[in-house]
Amino acid sequence: MNEDRLTGRGLVVLRLNHRNGRDDRITTHVCLVGRAFGADGAVITDSDATTQASTLRKVNAQWGGRFWVEGSVRATTVISKWKSKRGIVVNLSMYGESLQDTVSEISYRYRIMERGLLIVVGSSKVPGYIYKMSDYNVAVTHEPHSEIAALAVFLEKITKPLLSTRRENAELKVFPRLCNKGRVGVYEKEVQ
Repeated sequence: MNEDRLTGRGLVVLRLNHRNGRDDRITTHVCLVGRAFGADGAVITDSDATTQASTLRKVNAQWGGRFWVEGSVRATTVISKWKSKRGIVVNLSMYGESLQDTVSEISYRYRIMERGLLIVVGSSKVPGYIYKMSDYNVAVTHEPHSEIAALAVFLEKITKPLLSTRRENAELKVFPRLCNKGRVGVYEKEVQ
């Protein structure tokens, strides 16, 4: 694990309990959602992240940006390091406080106080110590739902993404259409 990435600044997704083989696609989608909504990177606990890192390198090469993925690290190590740098830890769980009741405070601490967010999303059963170590346990709904959906809803509220923003080094872009399917095209090279 590159310790320089756990600075307590920016947005990082912490994926818990990834099970190789079984969760590869879901964890990749967690990373893609994080990237699409402005996160800087993702850490996958206790598991090799080769598949996800490879996929995200390819996505970055075509769509721009610098989203990173690392794995094989303990959740307690990541959370402790993040908090030691004054970063905030948000655990997304259907057992948490309502997003509507917490989003203003979290957004204030992130945007105004410039504190970084480590956003925890689980896979299998989330250990009790995660709830205790987190600064916030937040629910986007109190019904069973996907960690991918929870991450997307939370990040949309926090980052308010600009869909038309071009990422650094992007080769591809979407040409959207109101009716029918849009298309993916290549950015034209800028003339010097």
